[in-house]
Formats: sequence, structure tokens, C-alpha cells
Amino acid sequence: MAHAFLDSCKTSTLFITEQGFIGIGPRSIRPGDRLAVLLGSNAPVLLRPGRTVGHSELLDLCFVAEIIRGELILQLNAGQRTLEWFKLA
Repeated sequence: MAHAFLDSCKTSTLFITEQGFIGIGPRSIRPGDRLAVLLGSNAPVLLRPGRTVGHSELLDLCFVAEIIRGELILQLNAGQRTLEWFKLA
């Protein structure tokens, strides 16, 4: 288990969102990438604005402790969050 964790650290980096979420994601992350939870999934993902206006590229899954257990869906149901539509390229 520890070996797998250390291997994943070689290709991952820490990030902090503008909203203050702290996560672990791919080293390719850069400013302007978006953190999202796609409907039907509990795992957060990173999206990058696509080459075509209105489209996004799916970068990778990521880990964010504050939202890994479906907290954003609970906030959505409570009216504290809104849905945003993405077209994946």
C-alpha cells in the first residue's frame, strides 16, 4: 500500500483552488483548470478549457478530501451549489 502511494506521488502534485479546496492531481495541472464532479460520479475530476469555445477536456481524476464523499451533491440538493454544463472534447 505504501509503495503504491509513493509511486502515485511521483506523477502527482498538490493544488489549491480559488475556493480553498486542497487536492492532489496530475502534474500537468495549471491555472485555469477547473475542479468538477460529474453527475453520476463521486470522484472529482479536473477539466481544462478546450480548443473549441464552450468545450472542456477531461484531464484526470483527482483527490480532494472535502468532496470525495459526495458533499457537493448534498450542497447542490440544499441549494448551495448550482449545476454547470460542460461539453467534453
